[in-house]
Amino acid sequence: MVFNIQNWPKPVLTSLATLIGLTVIYSALWFVIGLQMKNSISNWVTKQSAQGWKAEYKKIDLAGFPWRWRFKVKKPILSPASGDIQFHWAGPYIQFEIRPWDIKNIKFQTDGEHKLTYTKPKVISPITLDMEVGHGQLKLNKNGKLTHFSFAMENALAKNTSAEQYRVKRLNWRLSLNKPIAPKEKPHQVSTFDLKAELLGLTLPNSFKSGLGPTINRIALSANFRGNARGNTLKQAFSGWASSGGSFDLENFEIHWSKLFAKANGTFALDSTLQPIAVLSGTITGYNLALRAMVDAGLIKPNLAIVARFALRGMSNFFGSRKGDKITLSLTIQHGYLHLGPVKIIKLPKIIWN
Repeated sequence: MVFNIQNWPKPVLTSLATLIGLTVIYSALWFVIGLQMKNSISNWVTKQSAQGWKAEYKKIDLAGFPWRWRFKVKKPILSPASGDIQFHWAGPYIQFEIRPWDIKNIKFQTDGEHKLTYTKPKVISPITLDMEVGHGQLKLNKNGKLTHFSFAMENALAKNTSAEQYRVKRLNWRLSLNKPIAPKEKPHQVSTFDLKAELLGLTLPNSFKSGLGPTINRIALSANFRGNARGNTLKQAFSGWASSGGSFDLENFEIHWSKLFAKANGTFALDSTLQPIAVLSGTITGYNLALRAMVDAGLIKPNLAIVARFALRGMSNFFGSRKGDKITLSLTIQHGYLHLGPVKIIKLPKIIWN
């Protein structure tokens, strides 16, 4: 059978020509915009040297036609260009994905072995993080500023210089930035960012003995940072933040480890000497079973467990409340000490901001 286009109705030919023309135009625009975005990544890497950072990569591949732009940055490296304290990160790749109808919503993913190195004079602390999969999301507002950053990692293995291994079944965290300012709020009351994080299945090294088992079931954190910390150095930034009344609100912290469950909330700030001050309250459930497990594991002696049990009960009666195997306690940090109620417990190390 032979198709003779000349015999086709004119409306059909017009529609076909229009479709072909739009396809050609869309294809051309896809490649032009994709190349511009690719150049933007390259330009960002170049500009980091002016910001005191060193960023490198081996190659950027462009794919994803026709419904997305996919940029695969191979062998990226990021580290400070100078300074006594150095942080170095190198990974196998990072892949970014952008859809034409939602360009301010950027998804990214990675996997494999990532090398993290923290270096200060005479001390080098390398960590190797090998993850099965890692993926996240960046959201931008209409002005192109970052408003949301999230990341999830699954089945990861971390190793340090001592060959100690930490396994993580799953880690989720989300950071929300640049929240709108309500007209009646004062600057120190403005929420700068929210942080939510959850870690599931953290398996500790064999050398870590606790009696509660090698795996922490769950750690969860929800916090809010209020006020602005701005300055050329970390000390300047937090000095201004502290003097203006900034605070870090710990809305919720939970840890579930075998038979032990603890939960806390409170507020952190810095005093005039830039040392932490805090008011916290929390509950501990399952401490009886946890102490018994430590005795069974040979970590503490039975008579010490009895003393600890009575001490916890006594402190909860004086400085909190107790109901069954659950106690409620209040903690404060002030003048460099951790207090349980009015009693000084331990002296905390001083923070050196320089």
